[in-house]
Amino acid sequence: MSGQKNPFASGLVRVAQRLAKAKPARASPLLFDAFLIAAAAGENDAAARVVHWMYGGRLPIPAQPATALSTSAIDGFCLAAGVGEVTRGLPVQAYGPSGEGSLEQRVRAAERTVRERLVRDAYGGGPPVTEDWASLTGAWRLNNRWRWIQQLARPATDGTPAPTEPRALAALEAYLDDWEPSARGVGYGAELVLAIDLALRHRRAELVPRWIATQGHRFGTERFLIEQALCLPAVAQEIVGGALRATVGLDASALAAALDTIEAAMTAAIAAAKAAPPRVPKIQRRRVTCEYSQFYVEPEALDEADDRMYFQDGRESAQGMSIFPSRVAIGTPTDTSHVDVAVSLANEAPELDGAVQAVAFPLRVDGPLCLRSVSSNEDEEPILLPGGGYDVLTCFYPKKRAARSSLRTFRVVMTFLPEGALDAPKCLRLEHGQPPAAIFVNPRLRLDRRS
Repeated sequence: MSGQKNPFASGLVRVAQRLAKAKPARASPLLFDAFLIAAAAGENDAAARVVHWMYGGRLPIPAQPATALSTSAIDGFCLAAGVGEVTRGLPVQAYGPSGEGSLEQRVRAAERTVRERLVRDAYGGGPPVTEDWASLTGAWRLNNRWRWIQQLARPATDGTPAPTEPRALAALEAYLDDWEPSARGVGYGAELVLAIDLALRHRRAELVPRWIATQGHRFGTERFLIEQALCLPAVAQEIVGGALRATVGLDASALAAALDTIEAAMTAAIAAAKAAPPRVPKIQRRRVTCEYSQFYVEPEALDEADDRMYFQDGRESAQGMSIFPSRVAIGTPTDTSHVDVAVSLANEAPELDGAVQAVAFPLRVDGPLCLRSVSSNEDEEPILLPGGGYDVLTCFYPKKRAARSSLRTFRVVMTFLPEGALDAPKCLRLEHGQPPAAIFVNPRLRLDRRS
């Protein structure tokens, strides 16, 4: 890389720059890039440091993998470097290796997946793959040379290594000798990963340093080579032993300084996220079951001393709601299976046209809210709203009854209006009967808007 910018050093700078602007929940894909560079550099403590940022509690556990192989690549490194269990196989990509089993089992599963990918024919539809590839001309000569090697290295359907792997290795040795360092290659670098894996497993490790010296720059230019390599145990062991250290070109002190910068950016992003008010979506939708013809609007974290004793007075059922300062139970029309609720903020109340039931109640919001039912397990996705006092208008609109069902469903529009906008509490409309003239408030409750 003489005379050229080091792509690994540039990659770390890019991670720090993007991380400073990222939300904590989206930091893991950026940190994964930093992990790959640290792992490729053979600086195992530095790579483990990044992994523990991702999984150690400072950031949310990744909800989605950075790539199809990212979790498996971390697992491969952790096993090879002796770090031990960290990811527990999470997160899992739908078309990636399984996240089940022990660390050793997951690494074996990922090894099989990656080996199958390396030998997958991406040039189907061309001339038949035969040993007579040299008789072809133009692009198909190059393509079929690689396709022939892939065929020789292709494992059996049960994952058993092909008996022709030694022939594939010999063909790869010649291929890599002919491969111009400036040419991208038919397999986009997969040739190099496959060659190293075969050489290490077939006791030809002396070939690897020469290949890395002439072709190792591809680990810095081809996006997925490092993570593929870390998913192959023999290659991962070579990498944690420092095989790519010269290729990466970052010594321990330079890498540590870059990671310090990344950690500072991450820390600043976490602090900014905590200080910033939550972004409130325009409409937040939730489905809630309605056992006993009711559902609840409650703080995400309930006070353990709160007995949640709703609808203890008959007047509450008659008015369609059981009111508390920071939580409310809402009665539904009879025979309701579930409701689909749309929550939004507004400055003016919507019209009641078409609503079969409508109630308004005051509510104090001091954090995320949840829509729950009698059978809820307390882990519902919260509703995010700015803190403060509201008048909440809740309107029920009928939906089409499901075939062969005796129960009904409703669309519920729940609008959070400025405090006092509706002079709540009020019962505005009931499916059957007239709304009560007076609203009952449990005598234990003190509706004081100044509290």
